[in-house]
Amino acid sequence: MGVQPKAATVADDLSGPRLSSKRAKAETVAIVAVFALYAAFLLKLLLFSRAPGSERSINLVPFASIADYALSHSPGSGRMAFANVVGNILIFIPLGVYASWLRQRAAAWRTMLAVASVSVAVEIVQGVFAVGASDIDDVILNCVG
Repeated sequence: MGVQPKAATVADDLSGPRLSSKRAKAETVAIVAVFALYAAFLLKLLLFSRAPGSERSINLVPFASIADYALSHSPGSGRMAFANVVGNILIFIPLGVYASWLRQRAAAWRTMLAVASVSVAVEIVQGVFAVGASDIDDVILNCVG
């Protein structure tokens, strides 16, 4: 008595490595699409939300602008300080998440270096094209995010 092979069914064809491979590809495409939208939003916010030449300032002293915000007593400065500090942290969280997802085996310091490099590049572009304030505090806060 020999064992007869089982006939392949449609359910067998749809399960297993093929389905998980398709699902993994779909997840990857979705993550890349969401990151592309995030990158477009980041570029619009950081580089294209102001007219070129509208603002040019450079601060290379760490924590100077944060201290200015903390010590300012003018009306509305608290809201502006909160928006600047929290905003700089929040807008770079997705970049850190994506960088760590993209390079799953990379050490945490390499992910931080990648985020810091992007942040420094943004600050340099803002300074060169005068489309924002180039500030070392922004780089620090972006790395915290």
